Amino acid sequence: MHTDRPDTPPYRFLGVSSDMSYPQALAFYVGFPLIFGMLFGSNSGGSAMLSSKEAHILWALSVSFPVWWMQDIFSRLTAIVLRPWKPPFWFVLALGIIPALLLNGPLHIVRVDLFRDYFVEGGSIYPIWPWNFSDPTYLSKNFYNYVTGLLLWLPVNYFYLQVLGVTRYGYAEEKTHTLPWQSQQRHASKDQQGSDTLDVTSTASDAEILNPVYDRLPKDLGKEVIGLKAEEHYTRIFTTLGDNLMLIRFTDATKALKHLPGMQVHRSYWINRDYIKDVHRENASYQITMTTGWTVPVSRSFKIKVEEELLSKTDISSPQ
Repeated sequence: MHTDRPDTPPYRFLGVSSDMSYPQALAFYVGFPLIFGMLFGSNSGGSAMLSSKEAHILWALSVSFPVWWMQDIFSRLTAIVLRPWKPPFWFVLALGIIPALLLNGPLHIVRVDLFRDYFVEGGSIYPIWPWNFSDPTYLSKNFYNYVTGLLLWLPVNYFYLQVLGVTRYGYAEEKTHTLPWQSQQRHASKDQQGSDTLDVTSTASDAEILNPVYDRLPKDLGKEVIGLKAEEHYTRIFTTLGDNLMLIRFTDATKALKHLPGMQVHRSYWINRDYIKDVHRENASYQITMTTGWTVPVSRSFKIKVEEELLSKTDISSPQ
């Protein structure tokens, strides 16, 4: 399969596919909480009064890792639950922090027990468990923790989304940060033969609805779409320069690309005919090779359609 990220792990977690490379995932899930824990611990951060800087660092790491991972889990769950309303990316991240901080309360009891021997004599620690939202001091401390978490969580996720071009919780590059009056307006126009062509303009007053596929493709993948692949609630968009996993239903993606000379050849595959390189026999059906080298299976239910619309109009002969 042709892809611009050969080291991309093909895994899903909590209903969300990830297109992070393994080094990117290692940096996100280990590197960043390690760095933040070391920084806060070195500055004797946190609410505990411990006997040494090393103990403060270990304490901070025991906070940063589980809270960071829980923020990721709850941001994913938030994105899934709110998917029908299509909230902005920052809103999903901001909500995902709240349950992570709340669950840090019960973990705090375990943490205190583990570090009991390292507390200085007479040292005290403000209890964050059980929850006590009627206490102004408790609310202020949790608000401080929330703001601190937000200032760390948002920049890292936006860095992965906008700079590295990694899909985050179903959000792709560009869509999350482009203002409506800054977006490129795209609409379909007819050429002289009556076929659909894509007209790209940047007129702010254009009233046409944005194309949900083109607007969310990373810039480095260009706009020449050669095919689609359904992956549960997501669709992988293939271009001549690579592919990108997008939070869009397969049927909606095919409708958005109806101006292209495309056809569905499988329940989960749609291709652009202009980029077909070869059609050859594969067991009882066919396999299509695109100009990029990407191979697409033809299901038996679409076999006759392929024979009628492709094989009958090319020099490729039908299998005997």
